[in-house]
Amino acid sequence: LFRNRLRWVAPSPVTNQFPTARIDYQVTEKLRVSVSDTYNHNVNAKGFRGTVLPGIFTQEQSVGQISNPYIANASATWTISPNKVNEFNFGIQSNQETFNIGYDRSLFQPRLLNFPLNLPSGLEVTNGLGFGITFQPRNNPIYNFADNYYYQRGNHSFSFGGNYMRSVVHQGTLGDAGTPRYSFGVVGNDPINSIFNSTTLPNISNDARNDALALYALLTGRVSNVAKSVNVDEKTKQFAEDQPVTIRERQTSFGLYAQDSWRASRSLTINYGLRWDFQGDVFNTNDIYTSPSL
Repeated sequence: LFRNRLRWVAPSPVTNQFPTARIDYQVTEKLRVSVSDTYNHNVNAKGFRGTVLPGIFTQEQSVGQISNPYIANASATWTISPNKVNEFNFGIQSNQETFNIGYDRSLFQPRLLNFPLNLPSGLEVTNGLGFGITFQPRNNPIYNFADNYYYQRGNHSFSFGGNYMRSVVHQGTLGDAGTPRYSFGVVGNDPINSIFNSTTLPNISNDARNDALALYALLTGRVSNVAKSVNVDEKTKQFAEDQPVTIRERQTSFGLYAQDSWRASRSLTINYGLRWDFQGDVFNTNDIYTSPSL
């Protein structure tokens, strides 16, 4: 069975904005403050992923995407005395994205249809068969605090400090969300299996036989499977329709250090120090994961 798959693409303008700003301010003779931000606003208009069928399906099933990644930083440098300086930094890195803007779930209700032979039905939730196009927001912001203290005494350059980092993940995936999914095919005890075989069709290969059965099932409307899945509502902790799988995770880590750069002589400098790091476990913050945490 020879087959070729076409894909229709709707017009999809792309907009990118890259605003960037930095401010340095000398508050006093001993204190300097800096603030900076790098931002990218990206919009892929509805249609950029294309659809599996032409005409009205291209307009109704096509979707868009928005992303707003940025890096923001604030720092302060305090010259306590000629040989003592303290630096403080705070930064945020975010990669907020929202996939499949414009997705209309009502187009796929009351059922989803999975045709065999990778044929599009117009009622499957697809972005290329096998990838859902349902609405999906996600973000993974990282917050970082760091403080460093520098002290010069004689031939020694001491430094002490530490950092604290928190990583947070949020993602919502709707998926089928309670819509029944109908699949077409021939089950094992179907009498038609006695017709499509090597006796009635000599020299037929297994792949060709399976294609013939799949095409027969589609043309005669043989439903081989009906499945439905629902997700857990993160607020009620109960299975419910029209609720996304909401992933929420958090991880915390921090570290402390002390070091010295000792200029023992004009030709010899000795660097030594000690650092201790702690990395916490990744854990679920909305208590809907089914796997145990150890």
